[in-house]
Amino acid sequence: MALFTQSVYAGDTIPHRVLVGLNLFPNILSVTKGGQIDTTKRDRYTLWVVYQEDKKRAMLLAEKLTKSTKQINQHSVQVEAIAVDELEQVTHGTGFFLSEQLNAPALQQIITQTTRSGALLFSPFSGDVEAGVMMGLDVRSKIRPYLSLPSIEAAGLNCNPALVRMSRTRE
Repeated sequence: MALFTQSVYAGDTIPHRVLVGLNLFPNILSVTKGGQIDTTKRDRYTLWVVYQEDKKRAMLLAEKLTKSTKQINQHSVQVEAIAVDELEQVTHGTGFFLSEQLNAPALQQIITQTTRSGALLFSPFSGDVEAGVMMGLDVRSKIRPYLSLPSIEAAGLNCNPALVRMSRTRE
C-alpha cells in the first residue's frame, strides 16, 4: 500500500502518512471551533510540531508547514518544533502535530495538556486516536480523517458537521 512507502523531503526520509497528516492538519484546524482556536487573544495561530527523539524531522516538518500554511481563518500562522519534554513550558498553542510516534507516558502527557488547554492534537500514527488523541488518519481503501469525539468534546472543541460526516469517528 502506498501509505507505507516513504517520501523524501530535504534529503531525509519521512513516512508518507506523516506528510499526508501534515497537509490535512491546517484544513482540520480551519473547520474546528472552540478552545484555544476561538479564545486566542493573539492575531496568529501558534502550531507546534512535537517530537520525542527526531528533532531534525520535526524541524523539517515545521519548515514545510510554515511554507504551505500562511493563514488559517484570517489568522497568520507561526509554526515551531518542540520536544515533548519541553511542553510544560508552552503557555499557548492552537494546534499540536505529532511528528513521530511517542512512547505511552509522553503521549498521555500531551493528551492531558492539550485537552486541558483546549488545543487541537493531531497524530498521523496508528493507534493514537484510540489512546485519546483528538484527530488522526484512518487508512483503509482511502485516507480520511479519524476523530475521537470524546477527546474533542473534553477539550471544548467543536468540529464542522461536514468534517464529522466524512470522517471515521470514535464515540
